Amino acid sequence: RYRNFEKLKDFFKTHNLSSYENVLVQIFTSFRTPSRSLKLAKSIQSLLPHATVVGASTDGEIMDGKILVDNTVISITIFEKTTVDMVLLPQDDERNLATSIATGLLQKETKVLFLFWREVL
Repeated sequence: RYRNFEKLKDFFKTHNLSSYENVLVQIFTSFRTPSRSLKLAKSIQSLLPHATVVGASTDGEIMDGKILVDNTVISITIFEKTTVDMVLLPQDDERNLATSIATGLLQKETKVLFLFWREVL
């Protein structure tokens, strides 16, 4: 669970995360302002320039099997034999998104695909 940037920085240093080439950082946050989320993502990117950083807003976060409210959870995955790629696809409907993924994103070697969908209320 994210508390503050100094503790996060210490965690990264203690676990020597900057030494890994293929790191996926997922931020799940209840932050209500996009600028606050973006600031956190940019701060993480500054500490781990090789990492792929993605995020999603939530109405509740799950950590250690418990549901949290009004928190931020950061998940870090280190890949030793896998590369991590990120792409932003500007399609606004499922059919166009599926076509873009099927024709241009998936490769024979693709093992996993994480999708984050932008919901507009």
